[in-house]
Amino acid sequence: MRYREDIETRFTARHKACIRFSGDVRDRVILDVGCWIGWYERFMAEKGCKFITGIDTDRNALRKAKKNVSVDRCEFVCASAHRLPFRANIFLI
Repeated sequence: MRYREDIETRFTARHKACIRFSGDVRDRVILDVGCWIGWYERFMAEKGCKFITGIDTDRNALRKAKKNVSVDRCEFVCASAHRLPFRANIFLI
């Protein structure tokens, strides 16, 4: 049997730890570098972030992410962390 790449099947303790580590994300604008299939975007949107952008260089993963996460406050962009296609100071700590 081929392994599945859906969020529910692939969700692990590591993913849960990332969500806990993120803390209160309400009203935050978030950038997720290496978003893969969009699991983080889905859960951050559910936790009330203002907007989240996921980037990845894998176009197949981005197609799956767009299919897995249909939230208005979320976008997926094919990009590398070495050359971010965003204006300065859009994502602040």
